[in-house]
Amino acid sequence: MENGRPSRLEQKRPVLIVEDSENDALLIQRQLRLHHVVNPITVLASGDQAIMYLSGIGKFSNRELYPLPFVLLLDMKLPGSADGLSVLKWAREMPGLEHLLIIVISELEDPTVIAEAYRLGANSYLMKPPNGEEIRNLFRGFSRYWALENPAVAAASA
Repeated sequence: MENGRPSRLEQKRPVLIVEDSENDALLIQRQLRLHHVVNPITVLASGDQAIMYLSGIGKFSNRELYPLPFVLLLDMKLPGSADGLSVLKWAREMPGLEHLLIIVISELEDPTVIAEAYRLGANSYLMKPPNGEEIRNLFRGFSRYWALENPAVAAASA
């Protein structure tokens, strides 16, 4: 990151959304675009797919087509053998992913789960709001806080 803004390389790296709810994934994508996130967005529906993508195995082996993400937006409740905590733990143990920005966006309010997510290396744990207006507000702050905005838009709004 340069001056709080993503470098050109970071702008080409995707935001990886791991979310099993198609509606939530679409809403997150829409909000990222409305808040001027210029990075490509990739959506996966399971923790198993996320591990395959981040490992670069199977259909994700071509890093030109499936580059490592700039940020991972991770739900906790996921289908398959790997839930959100498993993906988080795995990612933090993998060489080359130690600087990956991992933001948990979940409806789980259990303090034990939240503490475990931070212990495992989540950069942030955001509660998934129950309605559309609150989700819009969450992403207003998100795009500013993590500086994923288009630099021209960021400069214009400063």
